[in-house]
Amino acid sequence: MFARKYSVFQIGDIAILRQVTRPDKVWLSKPLKPGNFQGVKSGSISHDDIIGTRSRCKVFETSKGQFKFMCYKPSLEEYVNLTKRDAQPIYPFNAATIVQLADLNVDYPELERKQNGEYCLKDEPLQFLECGTGHGSLTLAIAKAIHSGNCYKNLNGLGSSRLLGAVLHSIDKNPNHLATGQKNLKNYQRAMYEDDVQFCLADSPIHWLQSPSTKEWIKNSSKNNDPVYDHSSSFLSGIFLDMPDPEAQFKDLSIHLKVDHALIIFCPSVTQILNAVQTVHHDRSIKLAFSRCIEFEPCTSGGSLREWDVRVSDIRNTNKEGVVCRPRVGTKISGGGFVGVFKKLPLTARSEPTETPLNQPVNL
Repeated sequence: MFARKYSVFQIGDIAILRQVTRPDKVWLSKPLKPGNFQGVKSGSISHDDIIGTRSRCKVFETSKGQFKFMCYKPSLEEYVNLTKRDAQPIYPFNAATIVQLADLNVDYPELERKQNGEYCLKDEPLQFLECGTGHGSLTLAIAKAIHSGNCYKNLNGLGSSRLLGAVLHSIDKNPNHLATGQKNLKNYQRAMYEDDVQFCLADSPIHWLQSPSTKEWIKNSSKNNDPVYDHSSSFLSGIFLDMPDPEAQFKDLSIHLKVDHALIIFCPSVTQILNAVQTVHHDRSIKLAFSRCIEFEPCTSGGSLREWDVRVSDIRNTNKEGVVCRPRVGTKISGGGFVGVFKKLPLTARSEPTETPLNQPVNL
């Protein structure tokens, strides 16, 4: 059902047009709309010709017929890399690694039926916070990981309240970045992940925590005897910080994080990770334990991966068929960065000062 639904191009879909003779030449379309055209090398291709066809099942030609193009649905990696940006993105393989480090495990929610026949969630929804929407690449990666929690969102009907079992709160202080992140989320796979994310314009995480909507989320979070709820305001199952001086937010945010859940920071420099580690080490009121630091090396694909150019090609001088097999060059270089992973400790932890020197490893 899913394959049939999404393999055929429909209005609102995004398409990639790849030149047949030069596979490295690609164009990402805007959402398909009747009457519009996608400019390509030496001409254009009508959106009307694409709508209704299946991905990778038809070769298109420009009006002049000089070049041929294969049309297909973009992967998440291709989509993020090819969309226009207002902010430097976290590249897709790096974003996927960050989500993996957070160890998100989102299952289908359990439901209960009310007397009026409508369904409701048996437990509170899982909630996550991303500070620094930016390009929306990490937003998409997190939304993809938590999407299964919202499988029943329309069970009560489209006009009823949504049954959201997992929600990502994505905030940014820059309205342009927030708008770009929202647009990129909405345009991917016909807004498949749109309901998984709630965007908010906020100057800082503290301002978001003080907003009426967030206070309502905290108020409605059901508390039980589960030890992960060590504070009356603990409601977040994961925090992702892509912002300057992330350690300045640790004290306020860690209170709202459930025990043994991850707070992850992404920084361009390893000294920023060290500043965060020192902050946690010296301020024992911050109930976080540093877990690990991971480096993303600069490379063409992100995630410390090197892309290779592997293809069959015609040799000009001999007109014979040959093969190309070499590292790809001349493509975008991902700037790399560092990820710091912290885990929430119970309120009773770290109550006594430590005598462990900073240069000695600690197992927590």
